[in-house]
Amino acid sequence: MKKIVAIVLCSALLFVLVATVSAAEFTASKTLVTDSITKAEVVDSTGKTVEAQIVSVASDVTDESRTNFKSSTKPTVMITSVAQAVKANETAGDAASGETVTDSGLTVAENAFLKRVYDVVKAEEKTDVLLESIGLSGAELAGVIPETDSLSDYTASALFDISMNQVALDLLGEDGKMVMDVQVPGVKAGDSVLVIKLSAAAETEAGDGDLAGEVLEATVNADGSVSIAMVGFGPVLILVNANA
Repeated sequence: MKKIVAIVLCSALLFVLVATVSAAEFTASKTLVTDSITKAEVVDSTGKTVEAQIVSVASDVTDESRTNFKSSTKPTVMITSVAQAVKANETAGDAASGETVTDSGLTVAENAFLKRVYDVVKAEEKTDVLLESIGLSGAELAGVIPETDSLSDYTASALFDISMNQVALDLLGEDGKMVMDVQVPGVKAGDSVLVIKLSAAAETEAGDGDLAGEVLEATVNADGSVSIAMVGFGPVLILVNANA
């Protein structure tokens, strides 16, 4: 397995404005996609492993496993695409508050934050500039990617939200982690991958504050899936070295 890094984005803001782009307009554009989670386990502070239920991208916004995921009595992890988040907020309408739980299983604020992250990623063509804007410079990433690689070799390939229900979070405690295998289009065994979890560094009432990146440990498995260890939840960005 080749060691990689993951970075996550999350927001404390509960009244982020609803994205104005329509679901039809969004899905017609070039999007960052992922197939889904194929395996998920909760590892508690003692090292004990508990298998987690998975609500995959294939579970559409009308699926009960998605809309009821937070009330499940078993540890559950849910992956949500940007398109699903946009569609759910469009259905909720402009009058919905940020705390309103939508058809995606996320709140209006969480959906809108994922869309905002997508806009930031799509707007910046240069990977090194994007990473620097979230507090990750070349010096800070030294040793994270192979010495022969350049940040300019990496291209954003997938962006999605990872959420966990309270049962999973309680099992994690302070020192546990959720370990997931995620299928990402175009990734194969031996590839160099940079995975990023993002959060809001400085939030504003308009929901347009700076973003910050947190580096997570990850590996590319023999089958090409990306194994990611996460504490907490939020948007995850995966970049692949297209020249590897």
